[in-house]
Amino acid sequence: MKHLGINRAMKTIGFNERGDRQKDDYYATPSKATDALLSVETFKGDIFEPCCGEGHISKRLIEHGYKMGTQTKTRKPKYSKKADKLFNREASKTEIMCDYAIAPVDRIAVQMDLKWGIDMLPELVSVETAQKYGSAMAKMNAAIQENNPEECKIRAEIVVRGLAAMDAEAERLGAQRASTDVWEMEIDGELFGIMKDGRSWQAIKQQRPEMELLTMREVALAYRHFREHKAGEFEQAVKQSFPSAEVMDIRPKRSKPFDDDIPF
Repeated sequence: MKHLGINRAMKTIGFNERGDRQKDDYYATPSKATDALLSVETFKGDIFEPCCGEGHISKRLIEHGYKMGTQTKTRKPKYSKKADKLFNREASKTEIMCDYAIAPVDRIAVQMDLKWGIDMLPELVSVETAQKYGSAMAKMNAAIQENNPEECKIRAEIVVRGLAAMDAEAERLGAQRASTDVWEMEIDGELFGIMKDGRSWQAIKQQRPEMELLTMREVALAYRHFREHKAGEFEQAVKQSFPSAEVMDIRPKRSKPFDDDIPF
């Protein structure tokens, strides 16, 4: 028996018996999929669409009266390393050449993240300098997409110079680096650290590899999750009567009930 609904769904994500696929596996989200979501869900506040492609979901949400948030932060290039045989077993010679042509960019970008904080450097320079760097990045990414090793080499050299120029400008302007302050807590031999600024994660981890690092947001989210469960409700009730009370330990639930014999 042929199930047409399943076949259509499989075709939507690029799987079919003929084996033909869209170029680069580009399958935009159809409007009816967004409509189906909105038929059972509502959203409040600004909405951000990750991996937005050409913004098909965003456009449909705007048509339904929703407000989309914007992301203006300059990001490092996002690409899949073709030289990684684990994920790209059929990578071509030119794809691997492109990979190695831009390797120096990766190395220096990591150095800048360690020095200033993850993705912080473009925020510490002038708008003009950041814009030039963004343009260089866009052209390098285009060369990667075109699978052009020679152009990748040229564009990578420009991006490397751009990183060096931003680094020098940030130094000249006396820019402040991401804070590496950490609040430490040891619990039963485990060392935890709450970072003041999560963008300094790489630098802190390099200095304190034994420490499990958390951002303040992660701690807040964990506490909110705890508060919404029975243990959290109990904690809130106790603190209302005893404001100075503090949670000292959380123990697992007993596997068997309290039914020990009374010794008298």
